[in-house]
Amino acid sequence: MRTRPTPGTRGRRLRPRTAVAGLAAALVGASVLLPVASAPASDPDVAAAPGLTLSLPAPAADASPATTADDRRAQATGATGATGAAATGTAAPAGPAPAPREASPAGTDRDADDPDGTRPGHVDAPATTTQPLRSDDTAPDPAAGGTGEAEAPAGDRTRPTAPGVVTGTLVRVWAEQHVEPGGTAVHAADDGRGTGPDEAGARLQSWVETPGTAYPVPPTDVVGVADGSTVTVDLAAPPATGAPHPVRRLLEVAAAQQVEGAVTFGEGSTDVFGIASAAVVHDVTVVLAVPRGAQADSATPDQVAASVTGGVNTYWTRQSRSQRSVRVVAKHGWQTLGNDCSDAFKLWDEVAAKVGWTGGARKHLLVYLPSDAGCGAGLGTVGAGPDSGGRSWVSINSVSIIAHELGHNFGLGHSDGLLCTGSSDGTWTGNAWQSGCAGLGYRDYYDVMGVSWSNLGSLAAPHADALGLLRSTEQLVTAEPVRVHLAPASGDGLRVLRVDDPDGVYYVEYRPAAGWDAWLSDNYKGLDAGVIVHRRDPKDARKALLLDGSLSAGPREEDWRSALAPGTSLTTASGTTRIAVESQDETGATLVVHRDGRGPEPVQPPEGGAQVEIRTPEVAAAATGPAVFRGVATAPEGTLLWEVTEDGVTRASGTAATGVNGEFDTFWVPVQLPAGDYTFRAWVPDESDGEGDVDRALLEDEVSVSRL
Repeated sequence: MRTRPTPGTRGRRLRPRTAVAGLAAALVGASVLLPVASAPASDPDVAAAPGLTLSLPAPAADASPATTADDRRAQATGATGATGAAATGTAAPAGPAPAPREASPAGTDRDADDPDGTRPGHVDAPATTTQPLRSDDTAPDPAAGGTGEAEAPAGDRTRPTAPGVVTGTLVRVWAEQHVEPGGTAVHAADDGRGTGPDEAGARLQSWVETPGTAYPVPPTDVVGVADGSTVTVDLAAPPATGAPHPVRRLLEVAAAQQVEGAVTFGEGSTDVFGIASAAVVHDVTVVLAVPRGAQADSATPDQVAASVTGGVNTYWTRQSRSQRSVRVVAKHGWQTLGNDCSDAFKLWDEVAAKVGWTGGARKHLLVYLPSDAGCGAGLGTVGAGPDSGGRSWVSINSVSIIAHELGHNFGLGHSDGLLCTGSSDGTWTGNAWQSGCAGLGYRDYYDVMGVSWSNLGSLAAPHADALGLLRSTEQLVTAEPVRVHLAPASGDGLRVLRVDDPDGVYYVEYRPAAGWDAWLSDNYKGLDAGVIVHRRDPKDARKALLLDGSLSAGPREEDWRSALAPGTSLTTASGTTRIAVESQDETGATLVVHRDGRGPEPVQPPEGGAQVEIRTPEVAAAATGPAVFRGVATAPEGTLLWEVTEDGVTRASGTAATGVNGEFDTFWVPVQLPAGDYTFRAWVPDESDGEGDVDRALLEDEVSVSRL
């Protein structure tokens, strides 16, 4: 059994040793949630430690050339471009819009969690739920000429028929239309094309939002334009009443403005010495509102505010390791509206005007709507970055739904699942998944950005990485064979392995039924504890895909076991990478990554009887990213202590898992270091509280720092 001493719990006296030189180096999209009902809940004195010294070069200035509007149009979602003035009609045409595809009939696809054959949009909600969307609320496919929203009632605003050139913010919206039998809010799947209907009726919608009007546009006409970008477009008249406006020309794209000092979405941690940046607080204004044609229910502002300051704040504070929290700065009672929820932008604008709310960095408008308004369980704008702020509504006072919608405001997409016949992974061809594979929306019950139900576990690693919540000491990034020990996802230390594969980016984490994931020991869906693998969605980097590591026989849509068991492995779709689980217990899991048929080098014990040997190879000075220290060791409890010093001052410290009780194994210590000269030391803690046996402390070799 391996235990992990906490750095700083014991006094440390380090004898000087010779160290060796080395080198280291307001999009706004929205996603609707549907009604949720109650589901079964399961709601150091140490021996002297020689080390190694390294020098890090200062970063070079960015000399990237400016990109043209056409270049920006070709960039993937999330890319940034130079801001420019609105172009005139002389800009080159962006080309004709792709031909629309035929939409699948609403409600005709079998739900992945619908063993009784109940169809989406036709599920009878139990008495404990709120009203689900009407069967005729299924959103038509924008690519097939639909509006991408529910039909507006008589008297609602009509769309302009010939907008011409307009400038506004690109908004993407997912409209889900599904309720799981039993009332849990299961959202929807992705058809793999990103624009058409999925297996439960969801559609991707796109809008250009101007100060006065939101214009629906076909998603295929704005492919590659980053969320939250300011766009100048020439819009044609819709081909039919209520249809989106085709984009005749994409004239200019300006990247979404980032909040000064904020984390950039998708760029990972910005920590220094493994210490996260200053904590930030997000301000939430709570408003209860009655849309046109609805009636207020019994909810009070205090009740909704309590959910935010209670469970929602607790969740995001924990998942960010206290770097992100939310608070209620204002709450308002029932406001009677002249708009219904068929136009989210008009509803939000009216509410904001009534209570005097203005948007901005880390500012959120949370509107509670009564269940009889037929607005679904929730909807939230997707921020251009983690600190953009945003708007949302909910019609159930649920911690999980509010936490989910705030996740959208932070910039996150959904946590979906990928099921493939006979394999755990599939190939994305550029416009569809390979035959035999299907993307299933919200299938990731482990994550808050998947289904909204009674259990809130650890935030999925791809999402934590995208928000910059994984410190450099908590994630190892590799494209080579490695053998590594991961701590539990809800614990401390190295807890995420990111594997860069030719076919995509994969995240591996270990979730035992303990800590924030204790609910895995007893949950009615049958989700299992263990090592789980996510893949960054190849068509939308804001989304995550849970891969099925169990490959059980039978109807896999009804099997919710996804963890890789010890002794099993998962091979990526490229066939290049194999991720194997060697062992696991309550303290962590041991993983082995094979690349091109090669495994990591066999573990060789240090010479001379040492307990620890640093084996960090030399690399070029231009390398970037965290410095990664590695070696082999053994310790009485399988845990090393380590520290990085600069001119005798400790800059970073922590623990690293390694071999136990005489059995040698690898250890890895990634840590972000700025330019400078540093010494890295690793040693075995003396369990008797003495200084330890110096002769067994560390074997010194010529080593330097690697970056992976």
